[in-house]
Amino acid sequence: MNPKVSHLPISQSTNLLIYVPTESTETEFGAIQGAPRGTRCVAVLLLPFGYMAPRHQGHLREPLFLRVGMLDVGSVFRSALHSAQVHGLQHEVLTGEELNRRFPAYRVPEHWMALYQPDGGVLAPERIVQTPLIHIAFSSTSFTSSLFSPRRRKAHVSTAQRLGAEVLTWHSVASWRVEGSAEDAPVTFQVEPTTTTTTAEAAAAATGSSGGSSGAHGSRTAGGGGGGNSLKRFTAGAAVFTPGPWIGQLVPELRELCVPERQVVGWFEIEAASRHHFAPDRFPVFVLEESPGGAAYYGFPEHGDVPGFKVGLYRHLREEIRDPAALDSVRRTADAADEAALRAGVSSYFPAAASGRMLAASTCFFTNTPDGHFLVDRHPRHPQVILCSACSGHGFKMSSGIGQLIARMGKP
Repeated sequence: MNPKVSHLPISQSTNLLIYVPTESTETEFGAIQGAPRGTRCVAVLLLPFGYMAPRHQGHLREPLFLRVGMLDVGSVFRSALHSAQVHGLQHEVLTGEELNRRFPAYRVPEHWMALYQPDGGVLAPERIVQTPLIHIAFSSTSFTSSLFSPRRRKAHVSTAQRLGAEVLTWHSVASWRVEGSAEDAPVTFQVEPTTTTTTAEAAAAATGSSGGSSGAHGSRTAGGGGGGNSLKRFTAGAAVFTPGPWIGQLVPELRELCVPERQVVGWFEIEAASRHHFAPDRFPVFVLEESPGGAAYYGFPEHGDVPGFKVGLYRHLREEIRDPAALDSVRRTADAADEAALRAGVSSYFPAAASGRMLAASTCFFTNTPDGHFLVDRHPRHPQVILCSACSGHGFKMSSGIGQLIARMGKP
């Protein structure tokens, strides 16, 4: 999860500071990258601030949510069916044979079971990040450190600035500390300028940062690593950390609980005669797990500016990054091993794309917890510091609700 400030219905008592490291920090550094995100109906209906709510869609020229349906196929069927029944969601149970007949792009074993939810669909994360969905008001008692892509922060940041937020770009958090042992002791941050890196340079090597709780989210300027006039100091009554995979750098206590993992998605070419089967009106988003704990694929119809249909594999090559400093050197490009892992699912279940090229690929991070659930809590020693990370690959669709929770937790 790479939480965005505009998702937080912050109260009147909040001052927001946003640190944007470098222009190379596009969404490939976080978890919203890679075009669409799938969502089940339950994930949105349980949140009063869901992206598919009519009040957020009506004034937009392009929708934030595209209703295409959702399929849970294979060993994930039973848990998906239970959730749909508990929450009273519209659903239909299909055999593999029925699924293949209704949605011809799919070829799953006929004896498999699948759950079809017609109200599932696709979220447009970058459009959501760009769209000012709410109003935010600020004063001066709290602090939040968030990671923004400079090209995608424009609408939200301008709204925040208009309402009184101080926005500090091209800086990273060098260090932070709580001044004293009291529960209401102030939190002090030191930030420093980051070097600028072109997108091409970032593809070869991510911006650097040191371990521990310093240097998160950017590389340091020459001579800017410790003192002098380059450091800026801020003090706040409370703090919210939402740095995604960099949480282990800012809060070393979470390094074993929040483990980043490299994730790759690919877009595969479809044979011309079958492309219409992969269109949004004929191809529901899917999660397909071959066996409990086995390979679990997910994917989306062909739509938008990128040709081909998108496929990912949960846990992909299982490339965990246990050393926070190693985030800087993680490969940002896909190789033959990445393609082979994705193509195995495409060849097995989508024959019309089995021989097609991988037209594009994209790399991001998941930040996984041991049980695969979110981490939203107070710092174990400093209750005035709220921590939010580790959405284990399914946090973006829930980030609006998580933002509301954090806002309530952060009220004086």
